[in-house]
Amino acid sequence: MHIGEVDVSRIVLDAKSRDDIPQILRGLPHLYIDQNTRAKIFHLLETELAPEVSKLTGRPGMTLWSIFVCGVIRLDLSIDHDRLHELVNQHNAIRQRLGHGLFDPASYHFQTLKDNVSLFTPELLGKINQIVVDTGHDLVRKKVGEVLRGRCDSFVVETNVHYPTDISLLFDACRKVIELTARLSADQGSSDWRQHAYNVKQVKRHLRAAQSTKRRKGRNDAQQVFSVFQTHTEWISKGKAGVPVELGLRVCIMEDQHRFILHHQVMEKQTDDQVAVAMVKETKQRFADLESCSFDKGFHSPANQQELQAHLKLVALPRKGKLSQQAQAVQNAEDFIKARRQHSAVESAINALEVHGLDRCPDDGIRGFKRYVALAVVARNIHRIGAILREQENRRAKRKTRYADRDMPHKLAA
Repeated sequence: MHIGEVDVSRIVLDAKSRDDIPQILRGLPHLYIDQNTRAKIFHLLETELAPEVSKLTGRPGMTLWSIFVCGVIRLDLSIDHDRLHELVNQHNAIRQRLGHGLFDPASYHFQTLKDNVSLFTPELLGKINQIVVDTGHDLVRKKVGEVLRGRCDSFVVETNVHYPTDISLLFDACRKVIELTARLSADQGSSDWRQHAYNVKQVKRHLRAAQSTKRRKGRNDAQQVFSVFQTHTEWISKGKAGVPVELGLRVCIMEDQHRFILHHQVMEKQTDDQVAVAMVKETKQRFADLESCSFDKGFHSPANQQELQAHLKLVALPRKGKLSQQAQAVQNAEDFIKARRQHSAVESAINALEVHGLDRCPDDGIRGFKRYVALAVVARNIHRIGAILREQENRRAKRKTRYADRDMPHKLAA
């Protein structure tokens, strides 16, 4: 400890604040203070965050803890690197969480922040998320051996593209480049660009062909490119009121009854029924005590109904179409109805993810998209830990006040 530094466990936050920053700043130190959790997270960061780079030699850069904190804050607050740069250099509470004291002049450069936060991989973040969820379960579980009940659903995370596509913007750019080049060529007395009008027509012909392919949604995978910048973008119509079309990728999440996100999957050219079994199997590999799960009708298929029964004690997956007597008996069972009634709570988790950054992904490429989604899930779970800690602090404060009033020998008149 240096002069001006504050121990992580002794940093005081406003218990009445409803802003997102105190919530995430409560959750982060809880991971750091617990020695077992901290050791697991730092082991992963040391071995899997840029493993080809030595952590012991070379010029000192950002610490592993600082990289982790900056990545989580960026997603939890749904901010870009410019605002992150401002916060980590000027916000006192955040700087304290990063380990900087009052008299520490150290600052972070914009490119350093951007480069280091981009070192995370989806695989590393998935392992960290498992540690975070286990820590959160230790806070909320009241019974030993309590099982997990899952809720599975999907939503669309938009990519950073123009609506309906980038094609029109690309055409405008090409047209303007041709016209400006032809004008500059004419000013210099050169005749090399005298056919510029014909070139513009050829570019426009390709534009019309691309727009026609978009309307037909392409005959094959090679034609289904809705963005020349983010080639993984898909044209998705989920039938929601007021939202006829979304440009992005589907993301499937598995939430438990404690509102922690256990697992997620980015769905590339997949529908809900194609990921149902994989979501359950991969979640059970991480959390073996998952015993039941509820789904929407979109996840139904006869094969899914049969295979999910082999992995779960209760599968609350409604069937489509007219039901047989056996299917009606299953869906009228008390446990099935209870799970279906609780299933709508997963929409709250989806809304929270969208509010905290997962409405649109600003990062480039499919790898950047998956990293952004994985980091958002980790940030959301840490935010949830912070909310639980705040609720516990408020209950303790109310209990202390109530007992103090009871123990007073007398009270003064108002």
